[in-house]
Amino acid sequence: MTADPSLAYPDTCGTHSGGVLPPEVAGSSPYSYAWYNATGDSISNGSGLSRVGSGSYYVSVMDANGCKTTSGSFSVENVDVTLQVPVYPAEYVLKDGTVNLIPENSLAGSFELYKAPNGGSPDAVSADDIFTFGPVSQDTSVYILQRKGDCTSDLVQVPIEVLLTLELIVPNAFTPNGDGHNDVFRIKNPGLVKTFEMQVLNRWGQLMFSTKDPYQGWMGMNGGQISPSGVYVWGIHYTDITGKQLDRRGTVIRVR
Repeated sequence: MTADPSLAYPDTCGTHSGGVLPPEVAGSSPYSYAWYNATGDSISNGSGLSRVGSGSYYVSVMDANGCKTTSGSFSVENVDVTLQVPVYPAEYVLKDGTVNLIPENSLAGSFELYKAPNGGSPDAVSADDIFTFGPVSQDTSVYILQRKGDCTSDLVQVPIEVLLTLELIVPNAFTPNGDGHNDVFRIKNPGLVKTFEMQVLNRWGQLMFSTKDPYQGWMGMNGGQISPSGVYVWGIHYTDITGKQLDRRGTVIRVR
């Protein structure tokens, strides 16, 4: 019995996923098989060999008449691959809170989290690509890779920003007099929102101003005319950076 090299298929990343397909045997069935590694250790009695790492293997086959034949050596190689990089969004967390790190491209495999980009031993390992990290007291980054046996993806950096509050800061008065100080009515922390819509109404419910840009504000004008001093009502519908949809309402005083 010759050892047809095309019957061997490779291991991948040292995960013992290689093997040898059943070889052709001349004789009377049924057959009994005994597979051996290069050092002569018996490792399997199937017609083919599976779940082995790189190395040399051979098989001894006996037919129904007791005739025995031994193959030559089958060589199983190892193939290393570069794994796909997991994609994690930047995260935000309240001071001393914990954050769930969930990838945008869910991948099957084992994942490792590092607090520093220079490797070493992982600080956490996950079998489902989700990590809970914390408590976080200051802005930081973590680094995550995918692993399969001896193969890994590149490290991906995941920034984590610490926030003192998730509440929008909305002023209760503004002075649009052109002196460069408090001239515009707008939220003070626009970086906390993903989507945003604000309206400003006068006391009779007339729309004075609206915007979907959290960085834009009302300068106290309406239709090119200066609005009178007084109390105005504002309403804000927004999605915060955690994905939560919220509504806020209040009043603001326009001071001349």
